[in-house]
Amino acid sequence: MKVAISIPDDIFQAVDRLARLGKTSRSSIFVRAVREHLKRLENKDLLTRLDEAWAEPLTDDEQDALRMGQELTWEALDEEPHES
Repeated sequence: MKVAISIPDDIFQAVDRLARLGKTSRSSIFVRAVREHLKRLENKDLLTRLDEAWAEPLTDDEQDALRMGQELTWEALDEEPHES
């Protein structure tokens, strides 16, 4: 799809130079830049949702399960042969 956009001259010149050096099109550079920006926004949104989820205190059941998992991990580590 073709889209007409306005960009500052310095950005156009930098992208044009990059396209020539990389033997690619300006369009592909813009598409790549937008994809990377969208991915960063998606990652930022995911981190925000994770932060919100972890901000809530663990329930008693969750704390018990966490402790049990930690104990099982330590027990499994103690049973593995240790290298000297």
